[in-house]
Amino acid sequence: MSSQNEAIFRGKGLSLRIPERVFSAWNDCSQVEMLTPEGFGVIIGSRTKARNEYWVDNITTPYSGDQATRSSFKLQDTNHQKLVDMAFQRSGGTCIYLGIWHTHPELAPMPSTVDKKDWVACIRRNPGRQLFFVIVGLNEIRVFVRSRWCLGFTQLKKDG
Repeated sequence: MSSQNEAIFRGKGLSLRIPERVFSAWNDCSQVEMLTPEGFGVIIGSRTKARNEYWVDNITTPYSGDQATRSSFKLQDTNHQKLVDMAFQRSGGTCIYLGIWHTHPELAPMPSTVDKKDWVACIRRNPGRQLFFVIVGLNEIRVFVRSRWCLGFTQLKKDG
């Protein structure tokens, strides 16, 4: 963690600050046990006016209306959207949907073809918005963004 009990991920002219409590929540959902289903949810946060610095304020975790197996998930419970809407209203519009996170049972997780297809669909549903895609592995948490220069995704690097 960097200063203020947070981690900072940087790259492509962007920075994403993630508080330690979010890392703790992600670690609680980690797929350490062999039969643990994927953990997942949405990322809620804020940004500077220049849209180059972002802060994670909150995340959602799986709800009863969601579905998950060891290697897949369906984020379908309406509570995820309700929490995004509540955060937006309570903050006067400064807290917004920033993306999606999920777990992989890998030491250093890499996005699957299914992940990338889902991320592209998220980007299409949120035109003009910078989105972040987080994969929580067993030893590492990785943050990805859509690369403007190619059809793929770029991993942001963690400070320190």
